[in-house]
Amino acid sequence: MSNRLCSLFSQISLQNVAKIYNVSQPSNCLLNVKTCSPSSLFDHQKRTGATVIFKKNIAYPRRCPVFKSRPGPFKYVWKPNPPKDGEYTHRTLIATKLGGRDPETGRVAINTIGGGVRKFYRWLDHSYLGNEGETVQEKVFSVRYDPWNTALLALVANGGFKRWIIASENMKPGDIITTSRVMPKNPIYAKEGQMWPVGALSPGTLIHRIEIVPGQGARLAIAAGTSGEILRRAGKKIIIRIPNGQEIGIDEWCMASVGRVSNPNHYTVNTACTERRFWKGKRQNKGVKMRKDGYCGRKLRPPKPLRIVDAAQLLPQKKEQLKLRTWHFS
Repeated sequence: MSNRLCSLFSQISLQNVAKIYNVSQPSNCLLNVKTCSPSSLFDHQKRTGATVIFKKNIAYPRRCPVFKSRPGPFKYVWKPNPPKDGEYTHRTLIATKLGGRDPETGRVAINTIGGGVRKFYRWLDHSYLGNEGETVQEKVFSVRYDPWNTALLALVANGGFKRWIIASENMKPGDIITTSRVMPKNPIYAKEGQMWPVGALSPGTLIHRIEIVPGQGARLAIAAGTSGEILRRAGKKIIIRIPNGQEIGIDEWCMASVGRVSNPNHYTVNTACTERRFWKGKRQNKGVKMRKDGYCGRKLRPPKPLRIVDAAQLLPQKKEQLKLRTWHFS
């Protein structure tokens, strides 16, 4: 009886969450009551734009990519301003300089950040087009440098829809790239730039822009010159080696792009130049006339507490002699 009541209340709470946030449930979607909670669904909605969990091996509707600023210390340098309507656009967006201040509180978080040349933000789309069983073609219009990413960006278009994606190593304007969501019977050897499910590619293929969860978008191998490698198949899981050398197993329907990320010589750029550091938004620091922090040499410790001395304690005290007497008992 208690289990039935719990499942009933959880189902009612999920329906309330869907009504509050105006979530539309497509015909190919299902709310999983046993594996989800209202909090997890709300997090899923913020990340993907919908509070639904899709069934396996069905068509995934395309969602607008999530607009996010740089994580970690980079969020104190620039703050990109998203469009007012919230829809994806390939046009450049204006970014605001923060100068080392927290974007929420306005307080200085990092003192060594400030200045830098003006930058324009280009909204990257890490998702893959098409539904299961479909093949979509896109044309590359331009490949250019972007100050927000180490890799080069490519402007591709399908019909009237344009978007920015991470370019592969040998991608050039005029190329036709194919996104195929077909699972062949035998593994294939795809050309560079094509996008396939990892289960359709043969072992030894170099891939980048790798999905961890089907339909979630690229999460691995998106930095300059990085790539993963398909090793083997284990049931319905594909074992791949990611750029840090670790081996992970992902679903066979996870999408990936064939080849390596562009700009493989990014590590050869000299970043120790003072002017280049200033372009990147880092203040100049000579390293002289700095207070010692106790890291080297004598340790810096707080002063001892104040000691109050009484004048009477400084005068010599008289010594008293004590005599011991013995008592005799008869």
